[in-house]
Amino acid sequence: MGFAPPTGRFVSWTGTAIFRFNHQGLSDARWQEWDGLDVMQQMGVIPAPPGGNGKLPEPVPPHVVGGRYTSPIENKAIVRRFLDEVWNKGNLAIADEIFHPKATSPSAPQLPTGAEGVKFLANMFRNAMPDYHIEIIDLLADGQQVLVRFTQTGTHQGELMGIPATGKKATWGEIGILRFAGGQVVESWYNVDMLGLMQQLGVGSAS
Repeated sequence: MGFAPPTGRFVSWTGTAIFRFNHQGLSDARWQEWDGLDVMQQMGVIPAPPGGNGKLPEPVPPHVVGGRYTSPIENKAIVRRFLDEVWNKGNLAIADEIFHPKATSPSAPQLPTGAEGVKFLANMFRNAMPDYHIEIIDLLADGQQVLVRFTQTGTHQGELMGIPATGKKATWGEIGILRFAGGQVVESWYNVDMLGLMQQLGVGSAS
């Protein structure tokens, strides 16, 4: 992709895609997010964070027996409320209601479990981008899982992951899958266009 010459390094990454099928049974559209930032870091194009070279073991989600059953329609409403209240409005305490205390996210195994990891991320982005906002594009549910595709926007006015404020406005995408059990989220996976965000902030460029 013009980022680097061959490095001889083995790389691995994750991605999430949504395929749409037409009446002829053929896919006529696809939306995808992939961990491009991690690929660039594994190839040595972008510096990896200190201690970030080793892969952490995948966390084990809590085993929940019983509890309140929530339907796919209820789960979609919960995810919509989560994104609006916690991320858009900054009501972080709502995350304590929605996430099981031991909920895991294999996408970010370094974060605390449960609502604490969620609140850490939301607080970080909202502090760095006071006008941060999420807009939901797709919200799908099947059984106890919800898939959500959304865009994020914000103006970089404070330090973000070690990057000083640039004053630049960015728009980037994300796809998440959240699994419910006993009425709460117990496990979630995310693919974020972090590479696109970094490029818009000018990280690694002369701008």
